[in-house]
Amino acid sequence: MLKPSLNSDLAAFLRHNSFRLPAKGGERSILLFYGRPGLPRNCFEVGVETLQLFFSGLPPAGRSRFTALSAGLPHEDIPLADGVLLKSLGHLPVKEYIALLLKAHVGLSLMISPHPSYPPLEMALFGLATVTTDYGVKTMQGVHPLLTSARLPDPEELLVLLHRAVITASGLKNKAQRAVLPTSMSNLDWAENFASLRIRPIVP
Repeated sequence: MLKPSLNSDLAAFLRHNSFRLPAKGGERSILLFYGRPGLPRNCFEVGVETLQLFFSGLPPAGRSRFTALSAGLPHEDIPLADGVLLKSLGHLPVKEYIALLLKAHVGLSLMISPHPSYPPLEMALFGLATVTTDYGVKTMQGVHPLLTSARLPDPEELLVLLHRAVITASGLKNKAQRAVLPTSMSNLDWAENFASLRIRPIVP
């Protein structure tokens, strides 16, 4: 079985830092959404509705403790509730993406597709309490201690998991962590990964 390898730049950063993650401080908790409008498999509208439900259910003082950011593809900034705006960062260069992962506390990354979904795995790896979705027989549940998955891309189900993720992230705030590789990912790079299969070439 061929498990997907981690992005080489992310892997190099983690190895350089011995898989140690600095404490995620800041007065506000950063909620990072993998926002890709126009790509149905990433359930952009469902994610936005989930965030609107989450923030509209908080009192003003609770909303003021968060910053909501969207990364993936550019879009207009979206009001989520009074005083809360989902700010679009668009597509980020890898260094900026790593810097954001090191600061963010909670992740929301949705996918309705059978192929591997990297962003939620990367978010959890970098210490974000992350919410994602299953698809058919593909489940993301149990592959990482900071990753939980909904059976369906349903805003109400996702809302419950998001509240739990926020509680988890609150308990981790200001604490250094160690990056834990998801069990669904290989600890080898792609070249080593393929070589490990020892597939003999087909000779005509």
